[in-house]
Amino acid sequence: SGMMTSVTLFGPPDPALLDGLSRLRMPVSVQTLDDLATVTMASTTATIAVVDIRSTGGVPDTLAGWRRRHAGVPLVLVVRTLEPTVMLEAMRAGASECLPEPLDVAALALALGRLAKETAPDADGRVTICLGAKGGVGTTTVAVNLAASLAMTGARTLLIDLHASYGDAAIYLGADPRFSIVDVLENAHRLDAVLARTLTTTTAAGVDLFASSRQALVAPADADRVRHLLEFGGREYRHVVVDCPLPDAAMLDVLALAHKVVLVTAQDVATAARTTRLASLLTPRLGPDRCDLVLNRFDAAAELGQADIERATSLHVRALLPFESRTALEAMTDGRPVVTTGQGRLATRLNDLARDVAGLVEARKTVVARPGLFSRLSGRR
Repeated sequence: SGMMTSVTLFGPPDPALLDGLSRLRMPVSVQTLDDLATVTMASTTATIAVVDIRSTGGVPDTLAGWRRRHAGVPLVLVVRTLEPTVMLEAMRAGASECLPEPLDVAALALALGRLAKETAPDADGRVTICLGAKGGVGTTTVAVNLAASLAMTGARTLLIDLHASYGDAAIYLGADPRFSIVDVLENAHRLDAVLARTLTTTTAAGVDLFASSRQALVAPADADRVRHLLEFGGREYRHVVVDCPLPDAAMLDVLALAHKVVLVTAQDVATAARTTRLASLLTPRLGPDRCDLVLNRFDAAAELGQADIERATSLHVRALLPFESRTALEAMTDGRPVVTTGQGRLATRLNDLARDVAGLVEARKTVVARPGLFSRLSGRR
């Protein structure tokens, strides 16, 4: 949404600073430094905090608590000088920018303009649900790499492994979770930023993870709880990526909350037939534009081509992922997503796909296809 970014200034109402802010044509509200301890800024609005600590000489103790409550709000500190100790404290407080004296309106405009761009594209986070036509097609690989790629843009990213038990996202990310998705869903109705911080596993790739359980569980996730979870994720994160098992009827309606459903498929007749069935259930709920096909381990010489799968499902193949078994295996062994290495065609294609689902790509590159086995999938000629 094209909502306007507002600024909250914490500190003495310094005329020069207020004048500088007023020139940027952003709505400004002023609070005292003491208000940092108690204020709650709405996470639904695009806002930037400017904290003027020139009068205190150091970063106030209350800033750490404020930051915990407002993890997604960009923070600019106004300081006397860029001393190493102040810089270190600023980094610890999660400041995006430090502006020293003498205050430069151009520098202020540049910093706030950059941060406004990051907060404003859409107030709510984007939810991308990755779904495999069947087990073993590489859905987790796609989900983990999408999340890691989105996190590399600096955006807060949450990956939800919705497999109640024995999901592999934590392994792919080299993480050792203390809590699982079972704990998260049990608390879905009262989930807030503080509780979520306890239940998430932070990973080396910069992705926050709600991991699968290592215990055998039979019950699938309750759709109503998943809905609460996705709504929470959308409020707190710029990007939410879900590694989703095959949905039951109730879950199909929850999938409609997604900005995108990425349907991962393969070039064998059985998987393609299942993809066609799944597409026929998803398209009425999402429309064709919010449903993308990803053809994993693509083989240009395979009998079943891209065009066949596109015609059978009436969906567009958004990405062809090459089969780089060694790259994929090494990445999994190291617990490092392929995209973080930045090497090889697989990493490039996955990064392109991430930019695409994040809405960062305007120009669509179409991939050339050859006709073929369509009639075997659909019974039509």
